[in-house]
Amino acid sequence: MATLLDIFKECLLQTGLDNVSVERYRVQNLKQRLIKKYGDQIGFHSQYERNKTELVCSSALKLGDIINVVAELKNMIDSCPQNLDSADICTKVLYHAAVILRSDIHDVTGIDTQPLDISDMTVENVTSIVPSRLQQFLGWLVQSQQSFDLDEQPINDDAEFSQAIKEEKFRHVLSIEQDIISCNTGGRKKMPKNVALGLAVRNMVRSKEIITMLNHHGHSINYWDCEQIDTAWAEEILKQFGSEDGYYKAVLPSNIVSGQFVQTAADNADYMQDTLDGKDSIHVMSMAFYQGGFPLDSANLIPRVQKRGKISKVRKRALESSETKLYEIAVATRKPKYSFLKDVKAEFFTHCMAEREKLQWLNKAWVFARNAPTKLFNVEIGQGPGTQKVPGWSGFHAVVTLHQSLPTRIGFPPMIPAPVHDVNTVYTCMKSLSKTFTVDLHQDNPVITFDEGIYCDAKRIQWAVSPELDHVVIRLGGFHRAKNFLGLIGKRMTESGLQDIWSESDVYGPSVANKILSGTHYNRAMRAHKLTVEAFERLRWRSFSEWLQQEDHTTSDKFEIVTDKRQELLSAFQRGHTYVVEHRKEIRQLSLDISELLQENLSPLWDQYNTAGQQCSESFQFWVEYMDMVWLLLDFMHGERDSNWKLHLETFTDMLPYDKAFDHLNYFRWGTVYMADMMLLPSTAPLVHHEFTQNRGHAVSRCQSESSFNAVSPDMALEQSENRDSKTKGGDCRIFWRG
Repeated sequence: MATLLDIFKECLLQTGLDNVSVERYRVQNLKQRLIKKYGDQIGFHSQYERNKTELVCSSALKLGDIINVVAELKNMIDSCPQNLDSADICTKVLYHAAVILRSDIHDVTGIDTQPLDISDMTVENVTSIVPSRLQQFLGWLVQSQQSFDLDEQPINDDAEFSQAIKEEKFRHVLSIEQDIISCNTGGRKKMPKNVALGLAVRNMVRSKEIITMLNHHGHSINYWDCEQIDTAWAEEILKQFGSEDGYYKAVLPSNIVSGQFVQTAADNADYMQDTLDGKDSIHVMSMAFYQGGFPLDSANLIPRVQKRGKISKVRKRALESSETKLYEIAVATRKPKYSFLKDVKAEFFTHCMAEREKLQWLNKAWVFARNAPTKLFNVEIGQGPGTQKVPGWSGFHAVVTLHQSLPTRIGFPPMIPAPVHDVNTVYTCMKSLSKTFTVDLHQDNPVITFDEGIYCDAKRIQWAVSPELDHVVIRLGGFHRAKNFLGLIGKRMTESGLQDIWSESDVYGPSVANKILSGTHYNRAMRAHKLTVEAFERLRWRSFSEWLQQEDHTTSDKFEIVTDKRQELLSAFQRGHTYVVEHRKEIRQLSLDISELLQENLSPLWDQYNTAGQQCSESFQFWVEYMDMVWLLLDFMHGERDSNWKLHLETFTDMLPYDKAFDHLNYFRWGTVYMADMMLLPSTAPLVHHEFTQNRGHAVSRCQSESSFNAVSPDMALEQSENRDSKTKGGDCRIFWRG
């Protein structure tokens, strides 16, 4: 067609037409003219190479004539001399291969990013998008140590090819293919690798410069595309969520299903709250749904597929500002009127040690095995191992705890764009969640966990609007309760020299040691107190052995069994992690036997020793009080990690006197209200009480697999997921709310 067009233009010039009119004549004009003139007598054929124009031939031309001509050309090529330059031949072969691959790339569609579908980011989808010839060519290129005989074993599909090369090479090939397609199309066709890398880097480091650098090298989409994808995601979610006449609506996340117990947690999520002028800060209420008890092979683990809304052609880098209305309420700030559903009894707050007593002697068995004393009474029990094989407190209880927590499914509803110190925000949260639980989950009693600052407002609201929200179970968060008690311990141990012990032993620096006592560093404080109480228990055990010798106490015959049990326990831990995991039941039974024997033979003597020590030394009494407070905190955390509801209530009750003694009056005041509500659960919310006691559902597990001693309170799970993301550089607040 190109040759015919040139001849036709020469003819037009000879007729006297001006050069401008002739140059405007195109191939399509000539093609239409030929079809109109010759009709079915002429045929057009598109060449394989797209950069070449169509061939024009007579429609009477037969296929056999074409085959004969091709055969003659092949014979002519074969009869050519073999002394031609091989470099020229290879160059031409590579050129034609590049033309073929470029033609295949032209047919690639890429993926849709407005909005992005997560199912498009799989390896299977990438394999289906990338042209087969490009994939095979690069595979042969990188698989240098393996040759393919295509005549004997032709590769028919991509699955056979992916099996023919090594797995790591196959991943590299997929990555290179997507970079080639993106480079060839100038980034217009989005590939999963480029999209995923750009979004991942933006979420992790929040650096526009790094994403731009990766984009210039062809590895990632640009920063604007990242913002457009995030905005499209947010708009799609907002379309699905909707609202109730402009009021906030706590829409059930797609991965939470009805028919199984669900609880929620809510807390403040603040971003950029420490700006110099106090502007552009973000204060919202974040929430999370928790649904546990799903087996690993359950079909319920597959999230429900949400129907995608209408895709907008207008690409936006930010959401349009919109105002969400909150439900309004007026609550008295002083002297709220208490309104319990049932009578509160005094025995709710009595000291109970049923669960703690079992745990205390199990802790002593751990101390006894880990410290490995060489002598008790007048019995030589051998020298301890040179290296410590018995794990720490958390590791020991993870071994001896048999309860396996199933993974908990976590879903996040939309944030409430208002500060949590506003009672209207708390009321909106409670009212919207109540509707979601009743309508969508068919659960009569919603369970919501707050920290103490929000809990007091929530209870005031519940009493003010009674009976509208009487069916809502409001809980105090265990994580914030533990942090408060850490601060209480720090207040008790101020100027005691404890921070000097940590700094001089190189456990923590002086500044960190002082902050630990304030209770702000949770993980560091827990580690410091566990190390300290173990060191003091070693000293106390040594002093106890000396006191036994001074008092001339002799052992009973039963106590000699402890030596054998302890040696068996040490031998079990010395055999390594694999043996410990496979024989957890035997190790648990050994630990229980040691704790029972110690309790039977040492309980009266232990009490006498502590009483005598406190009478003789005020310093002894002071440090014993410190150890008792730390053990109380560890018992409380044991109740959370093991999902032991009875232990949770016992330890929470034991913490209340410390709140009163050290002027933590808010926790003392509202902690008593919380305990009264929880003790009334059997009559006010029997299904929730059954879930907490029988199914161990008051704590949640964020692990990906079934394991023991790993549950956390709902407010801690919220801090580790939603709130943690919102306070990092790639956080949710910065993505969806541009200050």
